[in-house]
Amino acid sequence: QDDTNKGKVEKESPQVKEVIESKPVISAEAISSKLSLKPNDYVVGSFGGIRKLEMTLHNNSKYLVDKVSAELQYLNPEGKVLKTESIYFQSVPAGGTETIAVKKSNRGVKVIYRITGIQSKEISNGTAGL
Repeated sequence: QDDTNKGKVEKESPQVKEVIESKPVISAEAISSKLSLKPNDYVVGSFGGIRKLEMTLHNNSKYLVDKVSAELQYLNPEGKVLKTESIYFQSVPAGGTETIAVKKSNRGVKVIYRITGIQSKEISNGTAGL
């Protein structure tokens, strides 16, 4: 079998024959497993409050991600959520990282975080809420 036309689709009409390149279809869920979000060693004040927090997104996929949204939750010593905020990463290249400085919080002793959405023009449906 000849593999020279692999990945191409031929479309014929009475007068025109064109060859269209087909891109592999990848889902946001597949990319989400290749993204990781990590905090730095932030500072916790004596009476609570978080300062010098930076969040870093690692894109270990083969695709540019246009926008990634993440949720941060600030917790008290008992683990109760005191405050929730969203942060956004823009245009993180394939294999790249982006770090965002997060404004200080007067409350909380610990931060938990998760990726909540991914947008990329290079994936099949373009967006995914996670």
